[in-house]
Amino acid sequence: MQQHSMNLHPSSATDAARLAALHRYEILDTPEEAEFDDFTRLAAHICQVPVAVISLVDRDRQWFKSEIGLGVRETPLNVSICKHAILQKGLFVVPDTALDERFRCNPLVAGDPHLRFYAGAMLESSEGLPMGTLCVLDFQPRQLTKTQMEALSMLARQIMTTLELRLSRRQLHNTIESISDAFFTLDHEFRFTSLNSQVVRLLGRDRADFLHQVIWEVCDLGCDEHFADQCRRAAAAKELVAFEMFYEPTSLWLDVRVYPSPDGLTVYFQDITARRKKEEQFRLLETCVSHLNDIVLITEAAPIDEPGPRILFVNDAFVRLTGYTREEAIGRSPRFLQGPKTQRDALDRIHAATKACKAVREEVINYSKSGEEYWLEMDIVPVADEAGHCTHLVAIERDVTERKRAEAALRASEAMMAAAQRIAHIGSWEMELVHEKPGANSLRWSAEMFRIAGFEPGTVDVTNELFFQLAHPDDHAAIRQAMTTAIREHQPYSIVHRLVRPDGQVRVVQQEAHVFFDEADGRPLKIVGTAHDITEHKSLEQQFLRAQRMESIGTLAGGIAHDLNNVLAPIMMSIDLLKLKESDPTRMNILSTIETSVKRGADMVKQVLYFARGVAGEQVVVQVGYQLHEIEKIAQDTFPKNIRLISAIPADLWTVQGDATHLHQVLLNLCVNARDAMPHGGTLALTASNMMLDEHYVGMNPEASPGPHVLIQVEDTGTGIPPAVLDRIFEPFFTTKELGKGTGLGLSTTLGIVKSHGGFIRVHSEAGMGAKFSVYLPAQTVTETAHEAPAPVELPRGHGELILVIDDETAVRQITRHTLEAFGYRVLLAADGTEAVALFASRMQEVAAVLTDMMMPVMDGPMTIMVLRRMQPQVRILAASGLGTSGMVDKAASSGVRHFLPKPYTAEVMLQALQKTLQD
Repeated sequence: MQQHSMNLHPSSATDAARLAALHRYEILDTPEEAEFDDFTRLAAHICQVPVAVISLVDRDRQWFKSEIGLGVRETPLNVSICKHAILQKGLFVVPDTALDERFRCNPLVAGDPHLRFYAGAMLESSEGLPMGTLCVLDFQPRQLTKTQMEALSMLARQIMTTLELRLSRRQLHNTIESISDAFFTLDHEFRFTSLNSQVVRLLGRDRADFLHQVIWEVCDLGCDEHFADQCRRAAAAKELVAFEMFYEPTSLWLDVRVYPSPDGLTVYFQDITARRKKEEQFRLLETCVSHLNDIVLITEAAPIDEPGPRILFVNDAFVRLTGYTREEAIGRSPRFLQGPKTQRDALDRIHAATKACKAVREEVINYSKSGEEYWLEMDIVPVADEAGHCTHLVAIERDVTERKRAEAALRASEAMMAAAQRIAHIGSWEMELVHEKPGANSLRWSAEMFRIAGFEPGTVDVTNELFFQLAHPDDHAAIRQAMTTAIREHQPYSIVHRLVRPDGQVRVVQQEAHVFFDEADGRPLKIVGTAHDITEHKSLEQQFLRAQRMESIGTLAGGIAHDLNNVLAPIMMSIDLLKLKESDPTRMNILSTIETSVKRGADMVKQVLYFARGVAGEQVVVQVGYQLHEIEKIAQDTFPKNIRLISAIPADLWTVQGDATHLHQVLLNLCVNARDAMPHGGTLALTASNMMLDEHYVGMNPEASPGPHVLIQVEDTGTGIPPAVLDRIFEPFFTTKELGKGTGLGLSTTLGIVKSHGGFIRVHSEAGMGAKFSVYLPAQTVTETAHEAPAPVELPRGHGELILVIDDETAVRQITRHTLEAFGYRVLLAADGTEAVALFASRMQEVAAVLTDMMMPVMDGPMTIMVLRRMQPQVRILAASGLGTSGMVDKAASSGVRHFLPKPYTAEVMLQALQKTLQD
């Protein structure tokens, strides 16, 4: 069934037109669709073949929109049979491809899938151009009936009808989408049937969210009552309805037109927001003058002289401020608003400017209808005609009454600020970094800033050079660095530095400053800051920090002393035992030497404990004068002859409650240090006086308490103490003496003892000018009495009593046992509280007393005492510890212990304390 052929060579104009038409359908490479699959299934069914294909012939391939029985979606054009079928109109049938010269060598015929039959009906565009074929194929030769061929041709035309319908719909859709106005259609149930992209953009949702949905249910627009009423009105009246509405979700004004149609409604939207804005702007411009907060007053330009120009217009602000209505003002001269305080000089300048047709600005006082004064800032501008003649005067008048009041309040506030700065010793300053005039002064000070620097306000010219002359030389670099960093990093700065006044007095100031920058180019413009005189505050702060540091170091030193006491205790008791059984003079000398060394070590430990823990020892009434005379005698006998000693010790010196030995140590340490500070001789002054400290003095000295005190002063004319060393002299183990000439414990012990007596120490020294130590001790306002020496005591012995000794140190346990047994006691030993409780439970009735350490692992002394007391409330207990703290004494006393034994102790001290315990 071959008919006339066409020239469809790829390079021909016809084939180019054919390909353009094919691509216009936009069907190539689209997914499979049931609509087209139905065509291929129907063709295969009608023709009774296993393979049916809708084949579209592209430039270099044939692509199958639908296929049944073939298993591929495209093949190269060089193996295509369809490319031959589209070269002629009508049906193209090949009964046996193996016998056809054109196809017998085709890979699809000679090889898999061995196609033997082909029949194709052309798919022809509306322009008559071939797009491809609807073809049926078989794996064996065959013929089609006439009915089958007619049906195949009809299906091909139906496929093209479907493609043409799709193309028309797409073109219609593109046309609708190209309309600049929003457009959608509704059916009679007000369901969306179509909408263009402008509507989608306006409503802000996907098209699928609206199609076939009732507008009132899915759209904010449909929920607008006015819009809904207008749509129903158009549908009911079958007439055009036009209106404007504001669509709030997008903040747009819309011009809406609703057209009835046989299918429902067609709705057009036009965005008229810009037009509405212009109209609104016109209305705003029309009413702005009447609604300005500033007064707008328009007059004729003449006459300038009396009676003055007439008022033509005033706005609402004029009515509100003056109390006059428009009717009362229009036609009169503005001069009716003037009064007694209206400034004549300002009026003269206004008169001269308006007469010369020039703009002028002035501030004047006017009066309201009620007679109330108000301030106006006036800008009067002349309006000229084309010929240059002044026709009108427009006055913009701002009510600045509140500003004027604020300025007056500011002046009062500045006066108060100056007073406050003087009270708080805070000065303020401002430094310009950019000068409009070369050589201008760049630094300004407040009155208090002058006073902090040591000047009366305004008595000197303030310059950067003057400031750096006053700043301490050692602080110059830090000040410049702080300023430079603040400018570079755009941040405020704070720095503490010193100022040296013209009289030589040094003041410490804390400077806080902020840098201001040009918003346009970021240049630094000026620095504004304050300077707070914190000299007194710094002095108090240093005293407080020194006290805190001493407390921390004391805690550490106390722990070390505890361990050393446990080491020294067995040595001291062992010496007493060895002396009892030794008669050889040489060995006795050795033991005495050992005893002296051990006691010296114990004294050093006690010094550390005094520094770390305060009071340790018996508190009695101490005659300070007696001790000062005793120290004076020691100094006269032992100090070098090139040191001259002077003293001033009154006979009526008050007494002190404390430990005489400890206070003696304080005086001796201070005098020895004074001696060492004068290697080439000098004067040592030892003085004392009664002193009553008041609340003012206490406020300046946090460590002091009000009341009577004895003031002891030790002053030398030696080398003095450098400032860098002064803050550290009370630290334990800190010394400036040569190796082997000082332990660094003298002053730390002195401070600990003085603090334990409720007192405090002040030091004044300058390098090369000597040093003065002032010791303040709380006193009793009674005079001193004669001093009596204690009588010797004989060592007590036991009578076979059983003593339970508890200590975690093996050496202490063993030497204590030997000592007690040597003096007639029996002994039980326990290494900790738990072992002691077990021993006590088994021999409770035999134990006469318990000697227990207070600091032990597992179960410490206080807990052990508590358990033993529960087992036997009447048990006698002697508590001992290598850490002499009042806290341990309190714990022991709260458990019923009446006797406490500080380590290290001699056999004599232990035996006496044990005898007292057994006698309770």
